[in-house]
Amino acid sequence: EVETDNDTEEENSSNDSGDHSLPVRKVYDDMIFELNFPKRAIAGSPVHFDAQALDFDRTKMFKGTYIFNMGDGTIRTYTRDFNKKVQGFDHTYEHAGSYLIKIKYYRTYFEGVEPEVDDTFTIEVSEPTISITSVHSDGGIDMKNTSGYEIDLSSWKLRDQSGKTFVIPEDTVILSNRNIVLSQKRTRLSPANGVSLFTPTGVFATSWSPVAPKAVRVVSSVKK
Repeated sequence: EVETDNDTEEENSSNDSGDHSLPVRKVYDDMIFELNFPKRAIAGSPVHFDAQALDFDRTKMFKGTYIFNMGDGTIRTYTRDFNKKVQGFDHTYEHAGSYLIKIKYYRTYFEGVEPEVDDTFTIEVSEPTISITSVHSDGGIDMKNTSGYEIDLSSWKLRDQSGKTFVIPEDTVILSNRNIVLSQKRTRLSPANGVSLFTPTGVFATSWSPVAPKAVRVVSSVKK
């Protein structure tokens, strides 16, 4: 069994904002274990997890089996394959919360064999904090991120009252407490009568509808 050196944990990040994947590295007796995952996530929006075990020179990647307990009742297992360009998996947390992720790594996985890595990590999952603030006269949809960190809207969906849907392109990010406007020339939606926003898994996030004009009672001052 490989002993963990708790003093050699290293987290590479320039800041603690946003939901981009940040590598977390832990050094063991004969290898480095690296996990890439977002520090924050949005409920209903998939996030990517990728783990790898390497030698100290980071020149050799070890094969093996990775078992993830995602903390929400889900177990995910994958075996690193050097022939695949994409490694890891996507996972969606359906509800907000602070989730403790338990990870076990086996170079060779058999029943009764102790894992080379047995560790825990945490991820903070929040409810969507995006609002549709307005629809411009030219059909542009104005959205604001009201959280203290940037949010990736990749594969989120906008839907107008006719049922027409626009899938937001990959790597579309709203900065903390900032707005973006999606042009009608791109969305091809008709949002003037109302528009809704959904997470990639179809969870309703927010909506906008026009304010109905107030009825004004006119009282004639002309005496009969």
